[in-house]
Amino acid sequence: MKNKILILVAIIITAGLVISPVVNAQDNKPLPTEKVMYSTSNQMDDAASFTSVKPVENKMTDEKKNLLMQLEEARLSNDMMRKTKLEEQLNKMNGEVQVHLNEDINVFSMTGDSKPPFNHEHDYMTSTIIYNGGYWSSATQTVPAGAPNAGRIWVATTSVSLNGTDTLKLFYSDNGGQSWISWQSYYFAVNMDFKKGELDMEVVYDGASVWLFLTAGYDDFTSGRTNSMFVRVNTATSSYNVYSLTWPGSVSTNKYYNPRITSDNSFYTSNAYVYLVCVCDSAYTGSGHAIKQKYAHLTNPFVASPTIDYTQPSPSGGFFWNGNSFGTSYYYWSDIAYFRTPLTTNRILTLFNNELNNNIYLAWSDDFGLSNTGNSVIIGTNFTNCHKMAFNGGANNYNGMITFIRQYTGNDWDVMCRSTTDGGQNWTLAYVDATTDRARSVDIIAPRGAANIFKVGYTQDSPSGPLGYYVGGNTGSWNQPPKTVISSPNVDTLFTKVIAGYKNGGGDDCLAIYSGGNGNSLYAARLCQSTVGINNNNNGIPQAFSLKQNYPNPFNPVTNIKFSIPENSFVKITVFDITGKLIAELVNSQLNAGNYTFNFDAGDLATGVYLCKMQAGGFSDVKKMMLIK
Repeated sequence: MKNKILILVAIIITAGLVISPVVNAQDNKPLPTEKVMYSTSNQMDDAASFTSVKPVENKMTDEKKNLLMQLEEARLSNDMMRKTKLEEQLNKMNGEVQVHLNEDINVFSMTGDSKPPFNHEHDYMTSTIIYNGGYWSSATQTVPAGAPNAGRIWVATTSVSLNGTDTLKLFYSDNGGQSWISWQSYYFAVNMDFKKGELDMEVVYDGASVWLFLTAGYDDFTSGRTNSMFVRVNTATSSYNVYSLTWPGSVSTNKYYNPRITSDNSFYTSNAYVYLVCVCDSAYTGSGHAIKQKYAHLTNPFVASPTIDYTQPSPSGGFFWNGNSFGTSYYYWSDIAYFRTPLTTNRILTLFNNELNNNIYLAWSDDFGLSNTGNSVIIGTNFTNCHKMAFNGGANNYNGMITFIRQYTGNDWDVMCRSTTDGGQNWTLAYVDATTDRARSVDIIAPRGAANIFKVGYTQDSPSGPLGYYVGGNTGSWNQPPKTVISSPNVDTLFTKVIAGYKNGGGDDCLAIYSGGNGNSLYAARLCQSTVGINNNNNGIPQAFSLKQNYPNPFNPVTNIKFSIPENSFVKITVFDITGKLIAELVNSQLNAGNYTFNFDAGDLATGVYLCKMQAGGFSDVKKMMLIK
């Protein structure tokens, strides 16, 4: 029996969503005070064990250092036999046992077909529908340069079925998100449901083929268990495998949720490793719960019968941090990242936190999770949640970022970030969005090998309903261009939320995935940071609504459309031909009070008379435009 809390409602999403840079006034909020401490235990709630004195990191034996150096040489030289032998020696040294993954028979596959773009796209203000239906969650990754189909954007979703079985769907776009192909679907054959917001994906290139590695949380209503799955797909052959993660020592009362995945493919190719973490909630008394961050990794992810290593770096049975809670109301956030340290070691960094905690807990391993190397806890003030982490990866690249939302006061929650340029030795705190609007979710992605570039998508309340936003782009000033509205009001904040992505090639590489209210239908916002389009002129607040005559007029093929709004308003500007047929929707977004200019490019239109209509609040006006080619 399905116990979903999903309400599918009929909503209207406007086809030509404007995706426009907006300059929103930021409250003059001071940065909260915080400090970095370290733990002499591994208990999240053991404040007495926190110290400001950084302990000496756990030292490796000379024997282990030597084996790791040899393993590095074998991986880089593609010496598979030597690599395997060295891995066996390291595992034996740490008492680790690799387990063959047993494929789950409770899924099937069917291929999809091409889906056309949702709307006529014009200039840069585009949003295309990927697929109709209801969705639990979504994820996106872009194929890196040098791999087959470089620049291909992959989107994975877990979709809802109220009467059948939930489905994991894969889509891709080869034109920057302008149109999408429905590629493959995998669906449960038994009574299982995916969990909302729990889907992660990693694109890995093995030197010949591009693979998708995915992980998702699900509820098994037959057994009453909550667990995580691991999926791998060879995009060259369309072959796939689906595995339920079977954690050693698991009992029926354990719940495994919020799985996350990464790889070291930013540095290694044919010998890349894949790493996973998830939250383990283990009931031990009537209302008490022991919380751990579970870890696993695959050293042979491309072979026909891969093995997975579930051995935990910490003797307590987790990656490092443990937490205790009473009841099951606390949701824990977990994430994992990879980067090369300045000492050229391979570091696995994990993040841990629960939704009613002020702190962020970090731990790391420099030997692929064979042991814990160090830890830190960032002591903050006020509640934080929705934590995500991403690093650019690659050689000599130590740039990373953590995003989260933080309660400022009452219903005022801000989107914030902590960034590092030295591999987490130091973190810089900053606001992503400090308005008084209530932030609901945040997501981050780091373009592989990029120079300190990050993309952030988030949802935030507005007077007309929750909106989706996107920010990030430039080297050295990751939050420029400024934040951009990418959706109509009432974007989903419970299920898929806004997921940050990007397209290869530089320039306006904006891409974000989002759904309408209650996870209804899946959209891709693209080209939302163009230097042309709608711009706030930043020259004061006007006294009244107005739509100016376009200039030049007649024009060929570009003209400026200026308009003014005296108060924050939802603005809609559309263009019709002389027969009344809708040609384009130029603006369809919540904007702050101000004077704006829109650069309208009619390069794909025929000579003729066109009508430009503006609607905002109770205001409406129409201007006639003449296009002469």
